[in-house]
Amino acid sequence: MENETRKIDISTKFMQMGQALITEGQKSKDWSITQSGNILIVLSALILSDEDMFLFSQFSAMFTAKKMIDSMKGYDDTESVRRAMIQMGIIKKPRKPRKKKNE
Repeated sequence: MENETRKIDISTKFMQMGQALITEGQKSKDWSITQSGNILIVLSALILSDEDMFLFSQFSAMFTAKKMIDSMKGYDDTESVRRAMIQMGIIKKPRKPRKKKNE
Protein backbone atom coordinates (compact mmCIF):
# COMPACT_ATOMS: atom_id res chain seq x y z
CA MET A 1 0.00 0.00 0.00
CA GLU A 2 2.86 2.37 0.81
CA ASN A 3 4.37 1.79 -2.66
CA GLU A 4 1.03 2.62 -4.30
CA THR A 5 0.78 5.87 -2.34
CA ARG A 6 4.33 6.76 -3.36
CA LYS A 7 3.59 6.00 -7.02
CA ILE A 8 0.53 8.27 -6.94
CA ASP A 9 2.64 11.02 -5.37
CA ILE A 10 5.35 10.67 -8.04
CA SER A 11 2.71 10.48 -10.79
CA THR A 12 1.16 13.73 -9.57
CA LYS A 13 4.56 15.45 -9.54
CA PHE A 14 5.36 14.24 -13.07
CA MET A 15 1.97 15.52 -14.24
CA GLN A 16 2.54 18.94 -12.67
CA MET A 17 6.07 19.22 -14.07
CA GLY A 18 4.81 18.08 -17.47
CA GLN A 19 2.06 20.68 -17.51
CA ALA A 20 4.52 23.41 -16.49
CA LEU A 21 6.95 22.41 -19.26
CA ILE A 22 4.17 22.35 -21.86
CA THR A 23 3.12 25.86 -20.85
CA GLU A 24 6.72 27.08 -20.89
CA GLY A 25 7.39 25.48 -24.26
CA GLN A 26 4.29 26.99 -25.81
CA LYS A 27 5.12 30.47 -24.50
CA SER A 28 8.73 30.29 -25.72
CA LYS A 29 7.76 28.42 -28.89
CA ASP A 30 10.29 25.72 -28.02
CA TRP A 31 9.03 22.39 -29.30
CA SER A 32 11.60 20.35 -27.32
CA ILE A 33 10.45 21.77 -24.00
CA THR A 34 6.81 21.13 -24.93
CA GLN A 35 7.57 17.55 -25.90
CA SER A 36 9.53 17.03 -22.68
CA GLY A 37 6.36 17.99 -20.82
CA ASN A 38 4.35 15.50 -22.87
CA ILE A 39 6.86 12.77 -22.04
CA LEU A 40 6.56 13.50 -18.32
CA ILE A 41 2.78 13.26 -18.58
CA VAL A 42 3.14 9.86 -20.26
CA LEU A 43 5.47 8.78 -17.44
CA SER A 44 2.93 9.98 -14.89
CA ALA A 45 0.49 7.41 -16.29
CA LEU A 46 3.06 4.65 -16.78
CA ILE A 47 4.34 4.73 -13.21
CA LEU A 48 0.93 3.66 -11.93
CA SER A 49 1.15 0.29 -13.69
CA ASP A 50 4.11 -2.08 -13.33
CA GLU A 51 3.09 -3.88 -16.52
CA ASP A 52 2.84 -0.66 -18.53
CA MET A 53 6.19 0.55 -17.18
CA PHE A 54 7.79 -2.78 -18.08
CA LEU A 55 6.40 -2.67 -21.64
CA PHE A 56 7.51 0.95 -22.07
CA SER A 57 11.02 0.12 -20.84
CA GLN A 58 11.17 -2.77 -23.32
CA PHE A 59 10.04 -0.46 -26.11
CA SER A 60 12.66 2.11 -25.08
CA ALA A 61 15.38 -0.55 -25.10
CA MET A 62 14.35 -1.67 -28.59
CA PHE A 63 14.31 1.92 -29.83
CA THR A 64 17.78 2.52 -28.38
CA ALA A 65 19.11 -0.69 -29.95
CA LYS A 66 17.71 0.35 -33.33
CA LYS A 67 19.32 3.80 -33.06
CA MET A 68 22.62 2.12 -32.18
CA ILE A 69 22.44 -0.25 -35.13
CA ASP A 70 21.43 2.54 -37.50
CA SER A 71 24.38 4.64 -36.36
CA MET A 72 26.77 1.72 -36.93
CA LYS A 73 25.79 1.07 -40.54
CA GLY A 74 28.89 1.28 -42.66
CA TYR A 75 31.20 -0.03 -39.98
CA ASP A 76 32.86 -3.11 -41.36
CA ASP A 77 34.89 -4.39 -38.45
CA THR A 78 34.56 -5.04 -34.75
CA GLU A 79 37.07 -2.35 -33.76
CA SER A 80 35.08 0.35 -35.58
CA VAL A 81 31.90 -0.74 -33.82
CA ARG A 82 33.70 -0.71 -30.45
CA ARG A 83 34.99 2.83 -31.07
CA ALA A 84 31.51 3.99 -32.09
CA MET A 85 30.00 2.50 -28.94
CA ILE A 86 32.61 4.29 -26.82
CA GLN A 87 31.82 7.59 -28.57
CA MET A 88 28.08 7.12 -27.93
CA GLY A 89 28.77 6.37 -24.26
CA ILE A 90 27.34 2.87 -24.48
CA ILE A 91 30.54 1.27 -23.25
CA LYS A 92 33.46 2.74 -21.39
CA LYS A 93 36.90 3.08 -22.83
CA PRO A 94 39.06 0.34 -21.32
CA ARG A 95 41.73 1.44 -18.90
CA LYS A 96 45.31 0.55 -19.59
CA PRO A 97 46.56 -2.00 -17.07
CA ARG A 98 48.80 -0.58 -14.37
CA LYS A 99 52.41 -1.59 -14.45
CA LYS A 100 53.49 -3.63 -11.48
CA LYS A 101 56.18 -2.14 -9.31
CA ASN A 102 59.43 -4.04 -9.24
CA GLU A 103 59.83 -5.80 -5.98
